[in-house]
Amino acid sequence: MKKQELYYIANYRLPTDRAHGLQVMQMCSAFADTGVAVTLLAPLRSAESASLFEYYRMPKKFEIGFLSVWNLTGVIPYLGFWIQSCTFAVNVLRYVRAHRYTGVLYSRDQFSLFILSWFIRNPMVYEIHSLTDRILPMHRRVFRSASKIVAISGGLRDALVKAGVPKEKIVVAHDAVDPAFFERRGDKQPLRRSYDLPGDKRVVLYTGSLMSWKGVYTLVDAAQFLPADYAVVLVGGPAVDRLRLQKYAAAQKLNVVIRESLRHDQMPALMAAADVLVIPNSAKDPIGSSYTSPLKFFEYLASPNPIVASDVPSLREIGGSQQGVTYCVPDDPKALAASIMAIRAGASFIRDMSDYTWQRRAEYILGELW
Repeated sequence: MKKQELYYIANYRLPTDRAHGLQVMQMCSAFADTGVAVTLLAPLRSAESASLFEYYRMPKKFEIGFLSVWNLTGVIPYLGFWIQSCTFAVNVLRYVRAHRYTGVLYSRDQFSLFILSWFIRNPMVYEIHSLTDRILPMHRRVFRSASKIVAISGGLRDALVKAGVPKEKIVVAHDAVDPAFFERRGDKQPLRRSYDLPGDKRVVLYTGSLMSWKGVYTLVDAAQFLPADYAVVLVGGPAVDRLRLQKYAAAQKLNVVIRESLRHDQMPALMAAADVLVIPNSAKDPIGSSYTSPLKFFEYLASPNPIVASDVPSLREIGGSQQGVTYCVPDDPKALAASIMAIRAGASFIRDMSDYTWQRRAEYILGELW
């Protein structure tokens, strides 16, 4: 019997240290683990692309088709992005036709699905991670053409329904984690020396993107309300957001440590070096309060560390009543600091993450398709 097939279309620069790259690779691997024949289609942008499995330290379970593009992003402002996106979508179409492929096309890339919807009749699945305030004809075309829409949160599903998408077309599938990967620990003090973290303070750690809707400015502001024996550490990027946050902290004379992103395989050790993990999403933007399903929150939950999280729907629906999670008022530095100080020193927790593995996510999504 022929295997079910799935093409995962990803118009991203791969490899990347950003979360979307890891998510795409983990999902392709998880789909393959269910017995589906998976091919990842991605733009060929650099020699590094050929070493994706090595970069993400993953076994080769699926095929990768690298497609040529006119990569003018950054060369021609704004227009360069659309030229790159158009050439990628056209070459996906050529690839699909050349291989006489009639299976599922799965993508987070709305523009590629929009282009493909005019020329082929393959079943399409659109995984959506955010929604703009203004719904354009392109959006509506993809919403109509998709066999299923995978929303990463209940809040995003509700917004799609409000935008006119039939509820029965939407599958809610939160992001996931590899729990075993984050069980790898070590002694705190040697790890702190390895990552140049203070050994005589309680380390409050944030990892990930440093965009404002992530609430990182609230965490930086909270530092002024913490005792001197606390150290606030933020590790992430991209560089432009890191520099902006560093300038803000310096102007406010706030004693925080802001460092560049680390490789994903270093995250378990970095978290083990911390005392408290923080995810301070802002409630001022729907992407932070309702739409997101942060990979780092699943990674935090897979670790034994106590967690302080903003009390917003997007985080509540993931963390729920998991032990060791303290929810605090969002966008309030004093409330955040108080919640951090309320964490008992040396607290450690074992959380059941069996429902949030990549394997379970892939099985659930495919169960809704076939």
